[in-house]
Amino acid sequence: MHVVVRLLSFKNLIVFYVFTSFLTFAQGENLLIQQYNKGPVLDDVYSRWSIYLGSRLNYLNTDLEGTNPILSLGGLTEVQLNISKTFGFIIGFGNTAISYKYDYQNSFAKDRLDYFVLPIGVRLNPTKKVSFSFGALYNFFNKGENKVSENDVMVKKEYEKLDLENSFGGFTQIGFYFLKNFYGFINYRWATKYNSPLAEKSNNNNGFQLGLAYKIWSSKIKR
Repeated sequence: MHVVVRLLSFKNLIVFYVFTSFLTFAQGENLLIQQYNKGPVLDDVYSRWSIYLGSRLNYLNTDLEGTNPILSLGGLTEVQLNISKTFGFIIGFGNTAISYKYDYQNSFAKDRLDYFVLPIGVRLNPTKKVSFSFGALYNFFNKGENKVSENDVMVKKEYEKLDLENSFGGFTQIGFYFLKNFYGFINYRWATKYNSPLAEKSNNNNGFQLGLAYKIWSSKIKR
């Protein structure tokens, strides 16, 4: 009789151990998240949509001989659509200024060409802090200004829209996320367009951009 009682007690102990172990295992992910703020769910969260506002420092030049680039400032608005935590699309709107100087009749001249720019591309986020982007650009010529120094007097003139044309181009980018909502990046960009042999100006340009953007809005976190 004592042997039977002991066997039943041992059996109940095993059943109790298996049952409690199952409950612990089933709730392990939730307990891990609550206690340590880590787990598969938190590691895979991201916002589907994000909007950034920022500015870019341009160091761009044309393909004309004898021109040297001058730093200029531009702005941008960018919308990012994330398909997953590591892959997304970007589309935006901004303005880019291409400024350069050159010798002109024993003096010097400066040109500033302003474009509205529509970028569209792909953004890869291999880590939480680093991104790589590439894509295409469409450049709408907005206005242009020429300054010539003559006898220590600066003479200005506006370029007509017929002097320059819209162009297609592309960009590659490396970016860095920091301080939660800030995004810094370096671009290499270019634009190409057929130039008439009779044209004095070129629609082709390339160079680097250094930018800083701030995330002003993001959609609800997707889990």
